[in-house]
Amino acid sequence: MQIKNLDFKNFVFGQAGVQGFFGEPDEHRHHKWYKLIPGFSFENMVFVAKTITLKPRIYPVSSNTELRDGYKIKRFFPKSIWLNLRSFFKGYLLNAVGLANTGAFDMFSYNKWQKRKDIFQLSFMPVGATVEERIIETRELCRIILANSCGMTFRYALQVNFSCPNTGHNQKQDPSDIITVLSSFRRMIPNLILIPKFNLLVEPETVVAVKPYCDAFCFTNTLEFGKKESKEWWKKLFPKEKSPLLKHFGGRFSGGLSGAPLFPLLVKWLEKMEQYDDTVVIIAGGGIMKKKDILKLSKFKIVHGVALGSVAILRPWRLESLINYGNKIFKKRNLK
Repeated sequence: MQIKNLDFKNFVFGQAGVQGFFGEPDEHRHHKWYKLIPGFSFENMVFVAKTITLKPRIYPVSSNTELRDGYKIKRFFPKSIWLNLRSFFKGYLLNAVGLANTGAFDMFSYNKWQKRKDIFQLSFMPVGATVEERIIETRELCRIILANSCGMTFRYALQVNFSCPNTGHNQKQDPSDIITVLSSFRRMIPNLILIPKFNLLVEPETVVAVKPYCDAFCFTNTLEFGKKESKEWWKKLFPKEKSPLLKHFGGRFSGGLSGAPLFPLLVKWLEKMEQYDDTVVIIAGGGIMKKKDILKLSKFKIVHGVALGSVAILRPWRLESLINYGNKIFKKRNLK
């Protein structure tokens, strides 16, 4: 998939953080064991880094997840991620990780993104309570990026996360606020490719309004517990009608839903979006578990690539085949 001057070579992307911040094999402890499973491989998938914030988000003050060695998740299975036997077989989980990271300055100081040879994506979320605070965060990140670019052509795009439900405050934003943040990036780093990331709560009208200020979109982010669908829909997934994460984090963090139940919602959203505007460029993901899911997404004119995330936890033996199939299908479509 190519966006402007960046050719990502492949059409299958990771959801932000599925490989950690730097793609090292020990960033997620379960990968040590998953790599023994035939079919578990990230080869030929475009690397997308875990989302960072300007300031550190450290457990237990501003994040729900403990880190080790600076940026690696400490526990094999942190309390901020929930699934049980039933949800595993049905293909879904909850997470309230809370954007755990040590802050943009520290993350760039490892000098690992700067040394990557491949074309990849970073992910950033401004988390200020007001648009003014988010603009300040954006400007500071731009200064950090510029200080670490050495005037070289950027080998990465930037996902700007506008929809993570696990920051502890309401992230619903007016389209004008989103445009203001993206415009700040445009003014300070005109050649940086911007890819806003939204969840299923966003309306097509917002996408169209934002389109002139970015280069592509990423859909969908995790869906905040209890949102969008009816109580009956959620009750089928969680019979007790409450998030199991509440026992750990109280009312502030019900978590976000990932996995198979999102896929039909994603398809409905894409149908609505394509009818509204069929010229947008979207990397689509959310509950992709089977090859037929990728094939279905490839039928949409607006979908130019796909993103895999929870399948790496819930169906790890399918990961390699899904990556290869997705790249094959979209490459073939592009040649027509």
